[in-house]
Formats: sequence, C-alpha cells, structure tokens
Amino acid sequence: MDEYTITREIKNTNGIVIANMVGTFKGQGDTPVIMTVGTGAPVGYNDDGTAILLDTDEQAVQDAQKKFMAELIAKNKKLSEMNGYNQDDVNGGIA
Repeated sequence: MDEYTITREIKNTNGIVIANMVGTFKGQGDTPVIMTVGTGAPVGYNDDGTAILLDTDEQAVQDAQKKFMAELIAKNKKLSEMNGYNQDDVNGGIA
C-alpha cells in the first residue's frame, strides 16, 4: 500500500516561515504521523538544551500542528474507508 505525504509551512504573525511540517499516513486505519522542523532561530536555550522560542512563534507552531493533525485524520479516515478499512481505527479508534 502507498504512503501519502502532505507538507505545510508554519508562518508567524509577520508572515515569516518559522517551521515546516510533514505528515504521513497510509489509508489503512493508521494514525497519521507529523514531523515538525523549525526554520526560525531560537532566542536562546534552556539548561537541558531545548530551544527557547518567542512565545508567539511557539503558540503558532502548536496551533498549526493541531490544525494539521485534524486535517490529516480527516483525510486518512476518508482514504481508509475507500480502501476498505474501518475509519474508526484511525487515531487509535479514540477520535
């Protein structure tokens, strides 16, 4: 079975791309997977090495990921149903 990939850019309030998302699914009742890669520069780093982003950028990423996952789940449910799988299995059957 094929694997489907969808990409999206995340922009901050100034319209600058701060991250890219790649979502994949197979249309077999699987849960979509999202990978987010930041393109913006952190404003610093925490002691544990995690990046510190501007709060507005961090919120933009969280909002975009949530919206993107909802889009992927809807597409995957439709495709799973078309492929003869139970659409209720998408996202672990809890959606």
